[in-house]
Amino acid sequence: MSTHQGGIFPYTGKAGDVGSGDGEGATINLPLPADAGNAALLAAFDGVVEPALTRFRPDIIIVSAGYDAHWSDPLASLQATTATFHALASRLVATADALCAGRLVFLLEGGYSPRHLGENVADTVRAVLGIPSTDRYNPALLRDPPTDKVRAAIDEVKVIHGL
Repeated sequence: MSTHQGGIFPYTGKAGDVGSGDGEGATINLPLPADAGNAALLAAFDGVVEPALTRFRPDIIIVSAGYDAHWSDPLASLQATTATFHALASRLVATADALCAGRLVFLLEGGYSPRHLGENVADTVRAVLGIPSTDRYNPALLRDPPTDKVRAAIDEVKVIHGL
C-alpha cells in the first residue's frame, strides 16, 4: 500500500496499478495531488489505509516511512507537517494494537530535507511512545489544498478496492 504524490515518477504508482497474477488486488496505490496537505493524508489513512489493513488482518505492519511528503522537502509537494507524521504514526499504533498485537515496524525510506528529517522521525517516535507532537509549524501558512482532487483520488481508490 502506498500513499504518494502522483506523477512524480512516470509510469509508477497509479491508482489502477493493483498487482498482477496471484497478487492482483494486493497492491494499493493512492496517488495524491500536489499540495494535498495534512487533512488529505489523514483522510487517506482513515478512508483507505486503515480499512484495507482491517480487511487484510496483517500479522505485522511494516511501514516504509518516507518523509518526502513534508512541506520543506525538495522532492515532493504534499505539504505535510511534522505533526502530520505524528498523527499518522498514532493511527498506525492504534491499528497495529487492534489487528496484530501491536507489531509495528518503521523503516526510514526517504526524506530529503536534512533540516526537518530528524524532527519528523523524532515526532514519529514520540507518537509510538504516546508522547505529544512538538511540531510548532502553523499549517495555515501552507498553500490551499486541492480538496476536490484529493477527495476524487481517495474515492477512486476506494471504488477500485471495494473499501
